[in-house]
Amino acid sequence: MLFAGKNLLYEAFPQELKADVKAVIKKKIRPRDGRANSWFSVHYDEEQLQIPERLYIKMPKDSKVEELSEQQVIVYACLCSRHHDGFVRERYVIELISNSGKYPWVIPYIFRLTGEYVIEILDTVKERLSDLDESAMAAFVKANPQFVQTTKSQIISYWNCNYRSDYPQFDTYVGAPILAYLNKVERQTKLC
Repeated sequence: MLFAGKNLLYEAFPQELKADVKAVIKKKIRPRDGRANSWFSVHYDEEQLQIPERLYIKMPKDSKVEELSEQQVIVYACLCSRHHDGFVRERYVIELISNSGKYPWVIPYIFRLTGEYVIEILDTVKERLSDLDESAMAAFVKANPQFVQTTKSQIISYWNCNYRSDYPQFDTYVGAPILAYLNKVERQTKLC
């Protein structure tokens, strides 16, 4: 699906970020050069966001990043976390996690990465679980129970299909601590 015209990428962020998304698109992403194959829907702060599953775009040179504000850099990192190249997604997940307290709207992007099949991305997330803003994660989990369950199932499914021969016991797989973290956050939301 092409995202030209009324840019569908605006729907991937809270409305309050529309000007920042516009600036990022104008400076970094040329909609006519890209497409998204599908979208996933989540709730964030009483808004429904439509986030691309994968973005097929040419990566612009990072020389223009200094032209963006701090918040626009994080918007850009969110979009890069949906890039079709796993190396690009891995590169930007660190920035998202370290900014989850200041910019809680990154949580849907981080959360989606926890359901990845790319083990290096999971390892990056696992190593930084303690850096996540747990209250922002809890609010997201509470607002998106179906999405949470789907993501947790993906963690197990990817282990079973792709990594079980390397990690015969699930608890030795890199996704196990991530799943334990998500379960802990989910239990906490049910206690509130």
